[in-house]
Formats: sequence, structure tokens, C-alpha cells
Amino acid sequence: VQYLGIILVFHVKDRLGEPGNRHGWLWHGGAFYGMSGLLGYALFGVLPFGLAASGFGMVESTLLTVAAINIHHFVVDAYIWRFSGGDRNRRIAEAA
Repeated sequence: VQYLGIILVFHVKDRLGEPGNRHGWLWHGGAFYGMSGLLGYALFGVLPFGLAASGFGMVESTLLTVAAINIHHFVVDAYIWRFSGGDRNRRIAEAA
């Protein structure tokens, strides 16, 4: 959940800065969390059954899903916390 909060700040700031933006921070934040909820349901609620239908057992399907999400978390974690001096993400985080 903490990463969703951090990424939410970046997402809302990026969307509010786009030319032609017609929505406020609440709209962009709600859309972000809505899509995150749908993605979470798809990953944890649907994907294991899809893997099981393709021949894996349900335990193996669940473990494959958790392993893939942990690898993704590792990559995202490295990206989020690797700030250089002039990095745009560092400026956003410091301003927030």
C-alpha cells in the first residue's frame, strides 16, 4: 500500500501537469486506485485460475503468481528509490 501512495503522488502530479487536463486531483487519484483495484483482482483472483486451466495445479498457479508479483515488486522498488540529483521524481518527492 505504501508504494501505491508514493506512485499516486507521481501519477496525480503528472496528470495535473498535462496540457488539456480537465480533472482535479480527486478524479485522477480515484481513477488510479480504481485501476489498481481491478489489476489486483485480475492478478490475485483471476490469473491463478487461468494458469490452472493451462495445466498447472492450483498451488503451483498461486505460487507462480506470487513469484511474478515479487519479481515485479523488486524491479519497481529499485526504480522508485533510485533518485539521482536532477531526477524529476526526486523533485516531485521533495516538493510533496
